[in-house]
Amino acid sequence: MFALYPYKKIALTLFFFGWALFMTQAIVTAGETQKSEQGRLRLHVVFNNVPYKAGLKTGWGFSCLIEGLEKTVLFDTGGNGDILLSNMRQLGLDAEAVDVVALSHIHGDHTGGVGAFLARNPDVTVYMPESFPASFQQDVIHLGAAVD
Repeated sequence: MFALYPYKKIALTLFFFGWALFMTQAIVTAGETQKSEQGRLRLHVVFNNVPYKAGLKTGWGFSCLIEGLEKTVLFDTGGNGDILLSNMRQLGLDAEAVDVVALSHIHGDHTGGVGAFLARNPDVTVYMPESFPASFQQDVIHLGAAVD
């Protein structure tokens, strides 16, 4: 089924992300940590353009940290790495605890924080669609991360 689909890795990532949200009935409110009824899945919005909590910085883009799965996942990195890392610190989240970075698409408001994040924690696997430029993939590898 996915043989003809050029974005199979990201499609699978988004499918399982959506499935996890559906199964746990988690509802994400910007900036708040939400727990499922079972207490297994936690979503932290760490980058957004909507001001919602004192002490957090805003910027154009999106990123959320997902805990409670087999691995801790950073989904997208927002548009600015300094803001991403600052907000993670403010929320008490450790960048070095992240195992996987999943990037949805090449737009800068979703990938702009990759360099700063990998400077802090290069010991991750970065998943991205095959449509990402080879130069972007090579940059991620040169920063020390694995690409899948």
